[in-house]
Amino acid sequence: MMNIGNNYSVFIQTDALINPGNSGGPLININGEVIGINTAIHRQAQGIGFSIPADTIKRVLPEIAKNGKLRRGHVGFTVKDTAKGDDVVPVIESVEKNSNAAEIGLKTGDEVIELGGVPINSEEVMYHILRSYPPGSAVEIGIRRPDGTFKGRLVLTERPSDFGLKYLDTKYGIAVIEKDGYLTVAKSGNAKYIREGDIVIAFNNTEMDSLDQLSQMIEDNQDKAFLLTVYRDGRLLQVKLNP
Repeated sequence: MMNIGNNYSVFIQTDALINPGNSGGPLININGEVIGINTAIHRQAQGIGFSIPADTIKRVLPEIAKNGKLRRGHVGFTVKDTAKGDDVVPVIESVEKNSNAAEIGLKTGDEVIELGGVPINSEEVMYHILRSYPPGSAVEIGIRRPDGTFKGRLVLTERPSDFGLKYLDTKYGIAVIEKDGYLTVAKSGNAKYIREGDIVIAFNNTEMDSLDQLSQMIEDNQDKAFLLTVYRDGRLLQVKLNP
């Protein structure tokens, strides 16, 4: 799997040859089984490509065929990774009023430790697990509090179109939004070779997994030029940006 920070995204990393123009072809194992769909190449490395796992394709295709789009399940609360001693745990930041999360008693400060029987150790893992549950699904959630642990049955609704939207307007002429776990260029400004819709992968070859991380790295860069790695049309591109 492709490593993003300390977490894993939904790509298989492969050394199978992927050339421009053959994205969308199958990734086949030694048994002749299709295990993924070739999606992207790393232009700054030799022989590194990325494929969407077949299990992901099998899950989303019926949903797209039925509804014309991929609907995301919505839990009714937000979390943020928080340091707890030597560990990092996703802690609930807010709970929506009148949501099922509020009805089953979830509270700000609760630590999410399990979802659907899967141990949760980061915000990214939690949202990755949620991708397996369409709206209307019921999933068991495990919570840790100072007075013990708690389990409840959470019913997912359809995620609002503007859920999780964060916005960063940079001094480099581009604006980036964070939505559904991806950093996407919302405004390219005067930045050459950057386009709206590009997905931001790395800053100076350090992979990004949140808008807060990107904002901090831009601030620490102190107005110097930097390399931005983006994903576009099945390819990974590196672009130098100047303030």
